[in-house]
Amino acid sequence: MADSKSYLIASLAIACLAVTAGCHSHLHHIQLSDAAIEAGRVDTPQASAKKIAGAGISVISACATQPYDNASKGIIVDEPGLHEDVLDLRDQKSFRAVPFGLSEARRLESLLEKETSLAGHPYPAEQIACIQQFASHLRDLTQPLVEADDEQKQLDVSAFDKASKEAEQETDEQTQQEEKAIHSAPSTNQ
Repeated sequence: MADSKSYLIASLAIACLAVTAGCHSHLHHIQLSDAAIEAGRVDTPQASAKKIAGAGISVISACATQPYDNASKGIIVDEPGLHEDVLDLRDQKSFRAVPFGLSEARRLESLLEKETSLAGHPYPAEQIACIQQFASHLRDLTQPLVEADDEQKQLDVSAFDKASKEAEQETDEQTQQEEKAIHSAPSTNQ
């Protein structure tokens, strides 16, 4: 009985080592797939740029065939309004929701605004209006977050300034007390 338990434990240990060794050698060959990057699972500048460009193309394409109200319902999945997830847009290939953080949403807004402001753009007036409505909607979502960030920065700066002034006053008071103590101490040279 003891021999069978020892044999089982030894077999499991060898199996674990073999699996670990196999996984270790396999790790050297793992690379990120374009699908993972496009899906936004990897937070890299390239993945973010692809995500924004893809969303821009989706908006422009949707606006080519339908008005803003319909296009937005097909593209916008959710609007949590958080810094890390301002809104979720539908990927037109996989139909899954792709979250856009504050900086990505602002970059998409800028991309859409630039696309409609280019001279000689090939879009009809209805499509331009739809794209501009998307950009405006993104601005409406991001602006409160940007303003809240600015207010928080101002609060942080004012709190830092107040703390610095208080520390400076304490240092000045301490220096004055030390100088008084030095001047009021009896002189031993007399």
